[in-house]
Amino acid sequence: MNSDTLGAYLEERLKILAGSMPATWLRVTTADETQVLAETGQKTAGESMPLIYGEESVGRLYYAGCQRAALEAAAGELAAVMKAPETELAATLDRLMEKLKREEPVCDWAGVYLLRRNVLYLTAYRGAPTPHPIIPASRGICGAAVEENRTLNIEDVTQDPRYLSCDIRARSELVVPIRDASGEPIGEIDIDSHKLNAFHPALVRKVEKLAREISQLMLQ
Repeated sequence: MNSDTLGAYLEERLKILAGSMPATWLRVTTADETQVLAETGQKTAGESMPLIYGEESVGRLYYAGCQRAALEAAAGELAAVMKAPETELAATLDRLMEKLKREEPVCDWAGVYLLRRNVLYLTAYRGAPTPHPIIPASRGICGAAVEENRTLNIEDVTQDPRYLSCDIRARSELVVPIRDASGEPIGEIDIDSHKLNAFHPALVRKVEKLAREISQLMLQ
């Protein structure tokens, strides 16, 4: 992972977080705490929390002037980008998911999984932490969208036995494949909503268009 690109992304995110908390001090270090990757605010006595991807610690977040609970969602988001092998792509995907959530309030969770060797890896997301950052392509609605190579718009996830529960509030899910030049899936956009039948046709088309744009980014 390019440390300069990662550092610039983390600095940007920390400044936004500090302004929205508000937090008086935020710092991200490597998991072994030997290197400071980004920092904002005036260093002071504070607390810290691990940045976890799956079961792996990929960094540590130090904070002061705010509560731990306020940072838990952001900690997961930061960990996903830090774990990704393609820093610039992951940072771009993170910003695209933030934009989608901001423009479409019905999207309570939005993320991008990339497909490698028949396994889906969560590369960027916005929303609550998920227990499923790594999904075999044979499991769940996410896996079904890859295997069937088509958009899946699930109106009520409680009625679909394939659903992998991430958030007890989730009621509907939209999964849109990201395809390569030959039309084969190389990833997907996954969106959850707390509302039943949340994804109307215009929004589905918007996300499918975004999937094509992400494909172009990946294939550059």
